[in-house]
Amino acid sequence: MASRTQKLVRAFKTASSVVYALSILSADNFYLETLSGALVVAICLVMLVATTDQPRPLAERLSNSRYEFVYSFRGRVIMDVIASLFLFAFGGLGFVLATIMLGIVLGIFICGMQLPELIHEMFLEPGTSPECDESASYSRT
Repeated sequence: MASRTQKLVRAFKTASSVVYALSILSADNFYLETLSGALVVAICLVMLVATTDQPRPLAERLSNSRYEFVYSFRGRVIMDVIASLFLFAFGGLGFVLATIMLGIVLGIFICGMQLPELIHEMFLEPGTSPECDESASYSRT
């Protein structure tokens, strides 16, 4: 039986994955600002790979590169704030997705204050090397 922390980790990762996927679709349909749409797609794809650890070869390559910061809480916040700022400019759907994205980050922060092990299960500690192992599907440490 999964503990409360594991259930929260699974819920936050699922919600994040859905928001990233919807943000990619939202940015793809935004033709007026092609560069902004491309940046949102790129950020959301990277964060989707970092959140789900799928596909495994791409996740390993990402975790062993200079972009490993996306596996930390600080990197997650930075990437989500940047994507949200662009999404706010995309109209109604983008505004809703940006608000949800920032709400998820705020929810992780608040739950992390109540359950510190949640942050440890979801994100890397600064200075540790990320490893993608088969046994830890919801843990990066």
